[in-house]
Amino acid sequence: MAKSAKKKKTGNSSVKAEAHKASASISSTTPAATAKKVSPFVVAFVAFHVISITIYSLPNPSKPVLLDQVQPSGSDYFLKYNTKVFKAWLPISTYCYVTGFWQFWDMFAPDPAQVDTWCDAQVTYFDGSKKMFQYPHIKELPIPEKFLKERYRKYFERVNDDSQFFYLWTSFGQAIAYKMADDPNNPPVQVDITRHFIYVPRHNVVPDKDPPYTPYTFFRYRVDQSKLYSLKGWKYGLH
Repeated sequence: MAKSAKKKKTGNSSVKAEAHKASASISSTTPAATAKKVSPFVVAFVAFHVISITIYSLPNPSKPVLLDQVQPSGSDYFLKYNTKVFKAWLPISTYCYVTGFWQFWDMFAPDPAQVDTWCDAQVTYFDGSKKMFQYPHIKELPIPEKFLKERYRKYFERVNDDSQFFYLWTSFGQAIAYKMADDPNNPPVQVDITRHFIYVPRHNVVPDKDPPYTPYTFFRYRVDQSKLYSLKGWKYGLH
């Protein structure tokens, strides 16, 4: 009985040994899994992207520092250099603006925006009649609508800029003409876009009363009739 148990145990051991040898043999003939190599172009792009958005996420120093009217101190030295050198470098500025990854700190310290603006437009039709186009004025909208139309305010904030985004004015005027066109026999022929603005006093200045908005017509657009009729799906010419 003991011999039988010993023989059985020996037999089990030899089976295990053979299985171990077979496993070792298989593992030695199986090629090791090789790690996938990432293209150096992908690595370079990711690095460039991270650096670019980091540069644009840093705020600008205050205007007096940026205009060399005040001596910078502390972090202003780096922020000034970052604004004038890194943000102005063409590859970074072009990439951030084209892709929409740019960031601007005009809502925050140290130098928040102090001008409240909105716009409307007077549209002149072929027969000489005029209508007003009311661009969404966030201040006057109910709260749910503010969330839906906030991007309109942001877009006009850019269109309103005389120095950088004036190239958008033509498209803006054409878009207004498109929205206001409802009769192919009496299309819009001219759009006069007016900005309304007030300077918001600083937090420590309490005005006697709310100042009125100042209107200024900054762009007159002669409507491109062929483009208007094409976009509307109208047959060009009077019907």
